[in-house]
Amino acid sequence: MDAGTLGQLLVLFLLAAGVTAAALRLRRLKPAGLPPRSLQVPAEYASIQAAIDAASPGDTVVVAPGVYRENLDFMGKGITVTGRQPADATMVAATIIDGDQKGAVVTFNSCEPPEAVLCGFTITNGSGQLEFSLNVLGSSARAGGGIRIGSESGPVIRNNVITGNRADLGGGVYACSISLALLEDNCITENQALLGGGVRVAGDFRKSRTRDHYGQGQALPFQLRRCTVSHNRASIGAGISIDRVSSPVIVDNSIHHNVAVWDGGGIAIWDRSSPEVRGNRISCN
Repeated sequence: MDAGTLGQLLVLFLLAAGVTAAALRLRRLKPAGLPPRSLQVPAEYASIQAAIDAASPGDTVVVAPGVYRENLDFMGKGITVTGRQPADATMVAATIIDGDQKGAVVTFNSCEPPEAVLCGFTITNGSGQLEFSLNVLGSSARAGGGIRIGSESGPVIRNNVITGNRADLGGGVYACSISLALLEDNCITENQALLGGGVRVAGDFRKSRTRDHYGQGQALPFQLRRCTVSHNRASIGAGISIDRVSSPVIVDNSIHHNVAVWDGGGIAIWDRSSPEVRGNRISCN
């Protein structure tokens, strides 16, 4: 067999391999016009992240009770990731995402739309995402032990227990104030950080623009509604730290039994921030 024939065979082989790989990928995508799918973990996908990778906008990833040692990234997708019964406290306690101290347990950092929903989990043992940008702690720090919400990401996070996480900034949750993120009906407890033991909301050190990525001309605020923020620890802002010119909405929450070393046992509001804080029960901090 001469060299030319070998070359032609090699080209045909590579083309066939490419077609096969593309066909396998297409089998995992939702064809246009079909209704949203329900992707089952672990019955159909061994891990939650594998199901997220396979999901298309509008799909729902349904997770059975169990312990999943993973660090999830929504990858900008407008999908729902949910435990089987997110309104049942017993089922939420039994459906655990364990970050194994390998970073933020769940990350929203790719302009996720409000259709990105996380509900029905216990989120624990996270250590935050390493940030290499100017911040009050120096050139780098770990942010968002349990959940990390980046600039212009707008997920809805509800009916979760966020507990036992640690980071430099935002032990339970770190959120950039330039976002559409909504946290409601969560329990954020027993997390630890230097700034914001339970939650830290701060402006983005790398961006100064005030529009949101949906073209509405002005950034909508981060919102924390009907959450319990308790038994968290920090140097500043044990329950919640709001800083770097942030204006989140903090409404109808229960904020209690948080302990700060320096300032803001319940809430620390500083660095030219002007949040809307109303209807909260703030006690025993």
